[in-house]
Amino acid sequence: MLSIQNITYRVAGRALLENVSLNIPSGHRVGLVGANGCGKSTLFKLISGELAADDGTVSLMKKATLGVVRQDFPEDGLSLLEIVLAADEERAVLLAEAETSQDMNRIGYIYERLTEINAYEAPSRAASILAGLGFDEMAQAQTITSFSGGWRARVALACVLFSQPTVLLLDEPTNHLDLDTIEWFQDYLSNYKGTIIFVTHDRYFLDAVSDKIMEMENGQINFFKGNYSYYLRKKEQQDIDVQRKETRRKAQLKKEIKWLKRGARARTSKPKDHLDRVKELIDKSYLSENKDLDISFKTKRLGKTILEIKNITKQYDDNILFSNFNHNFQKLERIGIIGPNGCGKTTLLKCIMEEIDPDNGSIKIGVNTSFSYFQQNIEEFDNNQTVLDYIQEFAHNIRTADGVLHSASEMLQRFLFDGKMQQSRLE
Repeated sequence: MLSIQNITYRVAGRALLENVSLNIPSGHRVGLVGANGCGKSTLFKLISGELAADDGTVSLMKKATLGVVRQDFPEDGLSLLEIVLAADEERAVLLAEAETSQDMNRIGYIYERLTEINAYEAPSRAASILAGLGFDEMAQAQTITSFSGGWRARVALACVLFSQPTVLLLDEPTNHLDLDTIEWFQDYLSNYKGTIIFVTHDRYFLDAVSDKIMEMENGQINFFKGNYSYYLRKKEQQDIDVQRKETRRKAQLKKEIKWLKRGARARTSKPKDHLDRVKELIDKSYLSENKDLDISFKTKRLGKTILEIKNITKQYDDNILFSNFNHNFQKLERIGIIGPNGCGKTTLLKCIMEEIDPDNGSIKIGVNTSFSYFQQNIEEFDNNQTVLDYIQEFAHNIRTADGVLHSASEMLQRFLFDGKMQQSRLE
């Protein structure tokens, strides 16, 4: 179904993929896993043609179609249902041609083809997908401009599901879905007839949907038959085997070094042979280098009040997001905010950040309390800036919990950006 042959792709001199070849058969649900920054999204872009490989080829089986979630919606006032129906391009083209064609033979073919692709059942199928993703009949009749970013992401997902591609690429598809919708989506994908390749940080979703795991590590891709739980068991066994080999290597290396320390009279073989073995054992480490992200910041002494919310209310028109909400935040609390899209999670954060005002109530911020806010929708980058330049706009240095002052470059290294990547442009 999908063939990748000898693909190599480099970023700032670092190989994300190095001479990778694989074939993904039809009908499988493949979960793509790997450390952040290993190249999962890059692989998707290479498959979709958004990026060009330095070497190698990507090819689909003849007549196969590729589906990628895109959020470029038409601006002509179409309803959500009409937008999803338009995602089946063949159906849309045939229906338009049927209205204008004067060729009776051509018209006959068009209606025959429309029957083959179940075009007349399309409205009910599109409505069913939208309903599964949380849009009731009234919402389906509205235009896309009526919805927030999270809901628009659901419409984009509905479009690609409706188009029924033979190969479906999904990059973090559950990001904008609530728990009920994820359950529906999970069942939908489990019964999908085509091939699915997906990336997700939701381990439960990954385990439930996948029947194969594709692991990206050190520029290579390894296949595992089975779901994510099976993959974890196999990886654990592999790690045990590698550790045993490493233990034997170290024991042998210790033995060889001990021999070299013996006097010349006590040696029974040539030193060069042992030196060669020592060099081989040093170069033969079975353990791969794992770069851990280690970050800690020096904080000021906090007062009695960290953040205090008293009786705040916020509503838009007749939609009450929250009413008379109270909470006194304590030092070192870690609080997760959950709820369906549109319930007011982001609005609450914006109230705390003083970007918008609540309708009633008050928010009291402690004297030494400071905020860092990572937003859902990040502003556009200046593509001509380097990574380092962008970070230095916010700070050139930062003091960590151990009291050491670190430069922006040193902090970027902790986020796994090496020197070359720091000088790369953001584009």
